Amino acid sequence: MALSVAQVLVDCPGIEDLLTYSVPDDVAIAVGDIVTVPLGKRFVSGLVMELTTSESNFPSSLRPIESCISTSILPPNYWELLQFTSDYYCTPLLQTVRVALPPKLLDQSDYRVKLKQESVPVPLSANGQRVFDFLSFYKKGVSRRYLLQKLPEIGTKGLKELQKKDLVELFYDLPQKIKPQTESIVTLVTLPDAGLTARQREVLLVLERLGGETKRSELLKQAKTTYSTVGQLAKLGYIAIEDREVLRFGHLPAQIPDQPKQLNKEQQSALAQIITHLDKPQTILLEGVTGSGKTEVYLQAIAKVLEKQQSALVLVPEIGLTPQLTDRFCHRFGTDRVLIYHSRLSEGERFDTWRYLLLGEAKIIIGTRSAVFLPVLHLGMIILDEEHDPSFKQDQPQPCYHARTIAQWRSRTDRCPLVLGSATPCAETISQKDVLRLTLPHRIGNRPLPAVTIVDMRQEFNQGNRTLFSRCLQTAIETMKKMINKGFCLFPVGGIAPLSVVAVVVMSSCVPIVMCR
Repeated sequence: MALSVAQVLVDCPGIEDLLTYSVPDDVAIAVGDIVTVPLGKRFVSGLVMELTTSESNFPSSLRPIESCISTSILPPNYWELLQFTSDYYCTPLLQTVRVALPPKLLDQSDYRVKLKQESVPVPLSANGQRVFDFLSFYKKGVSRRYLLQKLPEIGTKGLKELQKKDLVELFYDLPQKIKPQTESIVTLVTLPDAGLTARQREVLLVLERLGGETKRSELLKQAKTTYSTVGQLAKLGYIAIEDREVLRFGHLPAQIPDQPKQLNKEQQSALAQIITHLDKPQTILLEGVTGSGKTEVYLQAIAKVLEKQQSALVLVPEIGLTPQLTDRFCHRFGTDRVLIYHSRLSEGERFDTWRYLLLGEAKIIIGTRSAVFLPVLHLGMIILDEEHDPSFKQDQPQPCYHARTIAQWRSRTDRCPLVLGSATPCAETISQKDVLRLTLPHRIGNRPLPAVTIVDMRQEFNQGNRTLFSRCLQTAIETMKKMINKGFCLFPVGGIAPLSVVAVVVMSSCVPIVMCR
């Protein structure tokens, strides 16, 4: 008789090899599914890496997979990306998988302890009695880790004594995945007739005005009715109520749509080059001075990607830069086409964003470096804005990866261009021979760059200035204060690292702009 077996990567410290389990007939699994498997006397989570069928190569005593927690997590070529990342950065595969997967999908099971009975039939030692008294306050049990944390000196000895006297029960909670959120939806089935009360007919008319289908909470609010009235209409067959899953995304406020801007010749040339390489794994460096219109080039290039029913992944170095870029994209494409992904989102929002991407709809995803691992289907373009920023490199925990390197691998795997945008590209990007280099050397409208004055602080010190600020800088700050007092606007300049302290006051269209580094 053929035996279905699975190679599983288990969530257990110290175990990095794949373990073999049999697949029960009533458990349907596929490569990439997250399952619960027995390991010793406990249950742990694991990721199915391989499925085979054999009649004699494996012993019949193989332990079976307990259950399937989550299905269809990994796209077909996604496993190759994680394996390559693990090998290249010399990181255990499980740690790489943990970085890539959404929260709590591979949380380790919890080993728990609870009393079997409340009374003590036999005498206990002082240690055993203290552990017994501690557990008596927790009817549903506590984790073994918590018990040893609260009773560090006596917990282990006392627990062993209770085990020998069969006073406690050891059990394991299965991993809890984040459950999808559901909403009760009311659908109009039959129009009101004479057999209903006036109040019931009014509720149905409100539902009809709402398009014949809406959330139950919204119907209760608009019709100013109760759960019992809606439930009675459902029993009579006039409406149908069903629970549907709703996805939790990061909140994106509604935006007023705008139109594509007129590009100058340099922008048009850069855009044409990017569009030419839409179906090619080409790395493109878009080097443009601050204010040269790189973001507008991104927007119009992504519009071409969306026309092909493909998605675009936009990476920014810091969470603080996400809102301003998200606003630009929402203005252009609408909030329904833009998703955000970063660590400040709730676990439910990140979990739903992950699963929504697996549906394959064309979207724009804006996120920080961890978003480079998102399973974007039909990926048509990757953009790294401010590619020189060191925040794209993760220092801890492992894997200590660079988002630009992972993005280059994804570019080759998905055969789509990788656009690196920066005013000051890093040397390693410039030195790559296969990088297509595009430049935007002028600001929009040929506006002049801010004037910069270089001050030798040694001369300032010799001339009696003992402060951290040069006299030129002090004068500029005083000028800025006077302008603010007179009602001028102060505009922050984003994307500038605090490497030094420099103040430059620029007069442009009679509005002062102060840039500080």
